[in-house]
Amino acid sequence: VRAMFALSRRRFAEAIALLKTAIEIDPYSPWLSSRLALAYHLDGQAESSVEQINQAISLFPGHEGSNLYGAIILGYNGETARAVELAADLSRRLPYLDMATSVHAYALACASRAVEARTLLERLDWLSRERFVMRTMNAAALVVLEDPEAAIAELRRSAEIRCPWFFQV
Repeated sequence: VRAMFALSRRRFAEAIALLKTAIEIDPYSPWLSSRLALAYHLDGQAESSVEQINQAISLFPGHEGSNLYGAIILGYNGETARAVELAADLSRRLPYLDMATSVHAYALACASRAVEARTLLERLDWLSRERFVMRTMNAAALVVLEDPEAAIAELRRSAEIRCPWFFQV
């Protein structure tokens, strides 16, 4: 939790150090390994983030954290086919995890599959009329889809509903 808070405050070196120390204590924690990859990603260390997420995916295939962060990191770094595969697997296995659907839309957008990405975002929009939907990650997909106004609107809605992932984005 301290590492995630440090990331939200843009204190990347601190978060990376915390996560490395935690991994020394528990080297078989899939969430720690995946979050270290995210920390590298947010710090702009593309090579380290891709290397770390590939290691997490290898050690913990199919794990929620590995798939979620893997889709984000690999999609951003041009490995779009693999990103879509990870996100699709996660959203298929956990259909009620809205973030998985948002990240799937992001991976599809990175892969230039705009129609499919927008379809997933529309589905989340419809669901939000019936129940609480974590929409914060939709903003990333909308940026890739070159719709910054809609991305800002999503972030505003996320702030209004106090989405727990808002501070991460």
